[in-house]
Amino acid sequence: MHVLITGATGFIGSRLLVDFLSRKYEVTAVSRSPEKNRGGLPASVHVVGWDPDALAGAAATADIIVNLAGEPIAGGPWTKKRKAAIVNSRVLAAQRLSDAIGKSGKRPGLFIQASAIGYYGSRGDEVCTETTDPGEGFLAEVCKKWESHGPEIQARVERLLTLRIGLVLGRDGGLLPVFVRQAKWHVAGKIGSGKQWMSWIHITDFSRAVMFLADDDKAEGVFNMVSPGPCRQAEFSRHLAKAVRRKPQLPAPAWAIRLLTGEMGRELVLGGQRVSAAKLSGQGFKYHYHEAGQAISVIAGKAKQ
Repeated sequence: MHVLITGATGFIGSRLLVDFLSRKYEVTAVSRSPEKNRGGLPASVHVVGWDPDALAGAAATADIIVNLAGEPIAGGPWTKKRKAAIVNSRVLAAQRLSDAIGKSGKRPGLFIQASAIGYYGSRGDEVCTETTDPGEGFLAEVCKKWESHGPEIQARVERLLTLRIGLVLGRDGGLLPVFVRQAKWHVAGKIGSGKQWMSWIHITDFSRAVMFLADDDKAEGVFNMVSPGPCRQAEFSRHLAKAVRRKPQLPAPAWAIRLLTGEMGRELVLGGQRVSAAKLSGQGFKYHYHEAGQAISVIAGKAKQ
């Protein structure tokens, strides 16, 4: 079996790459800088660029295509230029992969398309399922455009999975190591009201769920990639403080977040989504990490993996 992965050097992609290799898959990574990234990947991994011919050649041998490409959402202030880069990096990657499949003449068995729970916008206490309508705001617009190539891709593959990904927690990347450092300096307290929901998933469960869905021929459509135990931000903060044994934590008022981070802070920090994991659980997936306190304690090194 051969899997083609974009975003393979990122936090999520690098974990999936290792897990696919452990299952004896042949892996090809797509990179904007093939020569630069080839040395940082396992020797058995093939690396190609985004050149249309190279991409079509790789797609011609792929049984599974995983598209994780996209500029980081939290990589900097949402200037007009940065917002355009966030949108374009996602839309163009999906389009180029769709074109590559069409050019290759092969119909892959599975296409896994990343999206995010930002699709739902900020919804207060409303529980968001895969059938919930898209929300408002920049993140919701990004996700709608991210998913917009779905019908075109679906027509070219046997099965399409769209993963609306929550906050992925892990020791080696993502935002949690940043939160842990802040907690050690006593500056990871309640943000704003602290009532905003955080829907998360441990990186181990995320990768396990991807493999589970890839193996299940009946799994298709949209899946929320979150744990069954979302929590409010204030609770998340308390778990962090306990894990690093640092109390109390200084709060951050909403006005300061809006002043310092603008639109990005309003949506990413002060907003939130209470997202259901019922569809993935109903498919038969069994989580290792159900509660935020459990996951944070493991990642912070206070409990066994």
